Amino acid sequence: MENSNENLNENSNENSNENSNDNSNNNSNDKNLNDNSKEIELNHPLFMTELPENWDKDPTLSALQSMIYDEGTPKERAENFKQRGNDLFNSGKKNYHSAIQFYTDGLKEKCEDNELNAFLYSNRGLVQFKLENFRKSIEDFKQSIQLNPKNIKIYYRISQAFLALDKFQDAIDWLSKGIQNNLNDPKISALKKEQKKIEEKLKEKNEAMKKKDREAFLSTSKQRNLQRLIMRKGWRLGEKVYDFGDRYPISFKTSTENHSFFAHLSVMFPQINDQIELFAPWDVNKRYLIPNLEIWWQTNISNILSQNSFKKSEKSKKLKKSKKLKKWIKISSLNDTLKSVLDNPDYVIPELPVFHILAKNSPFYSTFFN
Repeated sequence: MENSNENLNENSNENSNENSNDNSNNNSNDKNLNDNSKEIELNHPLFMTELPENWDKDPTLSALQSMIYDEGTPKERAENFKQRGNDLFNSGKKNYHSAIQFYTDGLKEKCEDNELNAFLYSNRGLVQFKLENFRKSIEDFKQSIQLNPKNIKIYYRISQAFLALDKFQDAIDWLSKGIQNNLNDPKISALKKEQKKIEEKLKEKNEAMKKKDREAFLSTSKQRNLQRLIMRKGWRLGEKVYDFGDRYPISFKTSTENHSFFAHLSVMFPQINDQIELFAPWDVNKRYLIPNLEIWWQTNISNILSQNSFKKSEKSKKLKKSKKLKKWIKISSLNDTLKSVLDNPDYVIPELPVFHILAKNSPFYSTFFN
């Protein structure tokens, strides 16, 4: 916090070092004295961090409250509020909101000391930052800088608040203002160092975004090229139909449409019962033998995309509804190729070619067509 007692902790450390050679009895006595002092402080009205219930009926507390709010000049009262806020802030997070109130009360005094008001804004902003009220902290830091543009510490604080909001450029800009307003102050080296650090982070962020955009563009370009290729071959491309939900479709990656279905299935499923190691882990009943498999596809399942629809967004795609009936077709032989199906005038690709592989002796086989 902005405080004239910056060396308080250092002095305490020096005193403790000077007394490090005291004997254990003295240490014990000192401990008891300190404990008693702490107890007295906690119960003394001057050191209370919270007012008890019915405090207004206590003449001592009422008198002290009157001194804080009524006696002295506006500057003296504002200084009093600032110190009270600092004490509450240093006493722990549970008193942060009370600290904010004291800083606010200090600002309400509207004293003519700009430096004191700047401290009140910056201290309140710091508490707001600790409470993760980053936008409120930024507003307070701006007010503080306006009143005292020479306080380098506040430029650092406001940069951290903007960083917390993922506003890298704003953080850099405010550090630049701090440097420009304090060119003759040797402490600006800390601002320059922080500015360089944030600039590197921003550069990394921008490069990551460019990479993501580039990958998305390439993905879209590949999709368009594939769609053009499909249409050049005379195949019909339709809109997406299947939503697999919690089921897991199997993808076959192929470099040519001339591969047979058998070429792919033989990699996944055994041809004879003796090939136990080739059975899929989920096929506990060993039903998925290649001789038991059938492959089915459905005709005219999807609305056909127009020739130039892939250049448009999903919502604006033009669809040509197929008037032909849907029906199930079984592939006559596993040696048939993907091309043999795609060339069929009744096959419309539902975004991706979809085929249903069934085991003839499975319970699902009898219910599939229902």
